[in-house]
Amino acid sequence: MEPYLSANNFRDRSLAEALDSIITNDVKGDMFALLGRYHRILADNRCRTQWAGVMEKLRALFLCGTAVPLDGPMIGVSLGIRDSDYVRQTARWFGKDRSAVANIEWMATLWNLTYSHTGLWMGKTFEPVSRETFGVKCCNHEWMMERYDAANVRIGRNFFRPVKTHLLEAIGLPALTALWKLHDRPASREVPGFPGELLEANLAKEVNIPYTKTGGFFLALPATSVLPECVGKPVYHLNYRWPAL
Repeated sequence: MEPYLSANNFRDRSLAEALDSIITNDVKGDMFALLGRYHRILADNRCRTQWAGVMEKLRALFLCGTAVPLDGPMIGVSLGIRDSDYVRQTARWFGKDRSAVANIEWMATLWNLTYSHTGLWMGKTFEPVSRETFGVKCCNHEWMMERYDAANVRIGRNFFRPVKTHLLEAIGLPALTALWKLHDRPASREVPGFPGELLEANLAKEVNIPYTKTGGFFLALPATSVLPECVGKPVYHLNYRWPAL
């Protein structure tokens, strides 16, 4: 864990105390169990008073994290959703960390009532991409092309599965399929429609992930965070912005 988590990874050295507290009191030797506990709190509307504290701990882990290129399929879970606070700076003038409007957390509350426990989204995979395909997908944007390096640039896609607990969940995957033009999961490297290189080793790992649809393509590469409070933070940047994706 130590090579990947360090307060030295961000300019705010005050994070050291927060990170030490998380590792000592929360991790207890198992990062997956930690994230599971955080998820249960963030997915429970009855635990609303604990959300801010958990989000602050997740922020500390993010800022102390190390950005590395990723390869192959990664099982994922949506830990939670937090409402954007567009007037946060103004709220801080009045001694508040978040505005009253953002603290309503209506998006998070609605997410918890619908999709938080479903597993509709199951993770992502990261695949090699040629310079030519990379250029096509980012419209040969100068900034992007200058940063192309086959060793650490990937093209990625998301995993989804059908959920039919109630009506809203039942229409989730069909809606995403139409919106993002999702594909059926690839059974072999020869399946058309996938801009990345489908590696046999990665497809073999995907057998363990019970998804049915895939898509929501993105380009992944080392960059710096776009969040105002994290300016300069090295991240492994997932970019969905290009129309060709």
